[in-house]
Amino acid sequence: MPNVMKILKDEITRLSKKQARAVGTPIRKDIAGFRKAIAALRRDVASLQRDVKAYSIEFKKKAAVEPAPVEEGKRVWVFGKGIRALRKKLGLSQEYLAKLIDVSVQSVAAWISARRHWRRSWPHVPSVPVKRSCDWPTWG
Repeated sequence: MPNVMKILKDEITRLSKKQARAVGTPIRKDIAGFRKAIAALRRDVASLQRDVKAYSIEFKKKAAVEPAPVEEGKRVWVFGKGIRALRKKLGLSQEYLAKLIDVSVQSVAAWISARRHWRRSWPHVPSVPVKRSCDWPTWG
């Protein structure tokens, strides 16, 4: 006659494995789905990083904007419409533009509202080559 303890032990082992499989199967399916989602996200991130790299190279090529050459003693007038367009193109605030060309914020606001015109021949306003990049200086 077989050993009753061995039979009982084998039956308990079989039932516990069956129960573990029943609990673990849905978890395995979830894990497989998560792995697929993670792989898709990694591909998306890699694609976005390639795009950012390409755009940054393109942006660096277009970043430097040289001012138009001006003869000494010749006046150049810039109107509010042009300043507004320049600010929009470069994404500058009135405050930052004022700091960039070393004038007051009120002057920039007056230029934009067409109450005043900016002459680049003023002695305190330099001819500023504008460079739009990620390393903006901090003003303090």
